Amino acid sequence: MSELRPKSLDTILEWWAQELGISGADLWATHPGVTLSGNSLQPGIFAFRRGKFMRIAAAPWKLENIRDGIVNKKLTTIFSKAFWRKYLPEMCGKVIGPAMLFYADSARDAWKSFAAPRGMMLRGLAAMDARAFSEFAGALTKKEYEHCGLEFGPHPMWGVFFKKQLLAVAGYDAWPGRIAHIGVAVHPDFRRKKLGRLVAMAAARGAMARRRIVQYRTHADNTGSVEIAKALGFELFAETIFVRPPEQISSDASAT
Repeated sequence: MSELRPKSLDTILEWWAQELGISGADLWATHPGVTLSGNSLQPGIFAFRRGKFMRIAAAPWKLENIRDGIVNKKLTTIFSKAFWRKYLPEMCGKVIGPAMLFYADSARDAWKSFAAPRGMMLRGLAAMDARAFSEFAGALTKKEYEHCGLEFGPHPMWGVFFKKQLLAVAGYDAWPGRIAHIGVAVHPDFRRKKLGRLVAMAAARGAMARRRIVQYRTHADNTGSVEIAKALGFELFAETIFVRPPEQISSDASAT
């Protein structure tokens, strides 16, 4: 049973239904197993899994090949990187995921016990913190920085400081439909100190104060990020995989 409010659940379902090119009612009423949807606006192949339900959206001309590839395959087999690379290599440029989607629309009692370690301070970021953020971002790998999605600017962000050094940051982007997509990162020298969950909580509180639904998305193999979501009591809602087409990968490579 979901802890999300009915209106929040409807909003989330409607958002992902639009991504899949179907109606919210269709996504909610999906029968157990795998259902294919034609979506001419989908550049690659998008798989959305919620428990025993899985919806795959792709351009209509790709559906027959996908149907042939998934026939007699278990859902757990289909929902893996290896499946797309092995059975549909002609459509598979790069597999992104599986990613886990967590949501929350109300604060958790456990948050009351979260506090900054002694000597550290949790607060919102301001214009004066631009240099501290730049130094913080420079300590992350390129991949870590891209995945966290944090940029210094107009988006609300919170950080944990030790004196003038920024140790952890979280913020959110305001998506349509009242969804607040949270990004979080922790300085590599200060991990495993529960700072990630502290700043993520601050970002979640800030979003909820503006009546937004918190969305937290992370790669399933990013154990540290998954632990943050679980520690905050976010509800695991669904998982996704996106298969980028080979031509998109070739285009990206030529652009660089």
